[in-house]
Amino acid sequence: MRRCPVCQSYPTSVSHFHEIAYLHCKMCGLVYRETPEDPQERERYYRDLNPAAAVEVSKQELYGAVLDKAEQLMNATGRKGTGYTLLDVGAGTGSFMRFASRQGWDVCGVDPVPDQTEQPAGTDLSIHSGTLPDLSSTFSEFDLITYWDVMMYIDDPVHEMNLAFQRLRKGGLIYLRVRNHPVIRAMEKVWAATKFLHGWSNPAVYHPYNYSPGSMRTLATYIGAHHDLNNGRLTRGDAYGVGRGGRAIDTAKRLVERFTDGLHILSAGTWIVSPTLDVWLWKEN
Repeated sequence: MRRCPVCQSYPTSVSHFHEIAYLHCKMCGLVYRETPEDPQERERYYRDLNPAAAVEVSKQELYGAVLDKAEQLMNATGRKGTGYTLLDVGAGTGSFMRFASRQGWDVCGVDPVPDQTEQPAGTDLSIHSGTLPDLSSTFSEFDLITYWDVMMYIDDPVHEMNLAFQRLRKGGLIYLRVRNHPVIRAMEKVWAATKFLHGWSNPAVYHPYNYSPGSMRTLATYIGAHHDLNNGRLTRGDAYGVGRGGRAIDTAKRLVERFTDGLHILSAGTWIVSPTLDVWLWKEN
């Protein structure tokens, strides 16, 4: 069996989600595919099926919140000033880059899907084809490196994060947005028990690598980084058509956010039960 790519432990059990075998690491909590994903499968999804335009609209509030927090954290760690630089890994069509550029950030991106990196005429976004290791060493010294829903595809997260830290300026940050697998699994069970009432599509999606708060903390420990782990904000609307209409899904998301934030406060920050995780990583100056 494949060892856990986060902590290198051997998995202790196997499950099947949507007819695909997944291994469970009981040491850190990562759940990952027994057989690695074919990169062409991922390319086909993002080229032909991903509702990129709808997802971009749904994340606008999240984009602003992430940039605001990045500046707050960088000020706290000693990186003060203006003219911040950003590298977006897995930049897709460049939606976050466009948002950050409008806020005054100097932006750069990289994405492994060739069709994604082609920008319309008249745009000045710099999106390079490939992955972080493929990016020229001339592109370095970033204040912020972001991974929006990307870590679930990275086969060696420890190596990836070490490479990312090499690209950061003093006082720089890494931001990861990932799905919270234990909560996603619980959502699917609730959906299965109640689908006759609402007719929604299954909201649970399983990726090649599925993280939990524990596996993210373990990853931070293995790379020697400080971390700030919180409930992730949820997107607006219903970009993926789960509820066949955005209003009901959007209302449900707002209720979930209030509930998870309340539990987070009551537990003094120990209960992280949002379907998504916001993870910030940094090292001492």
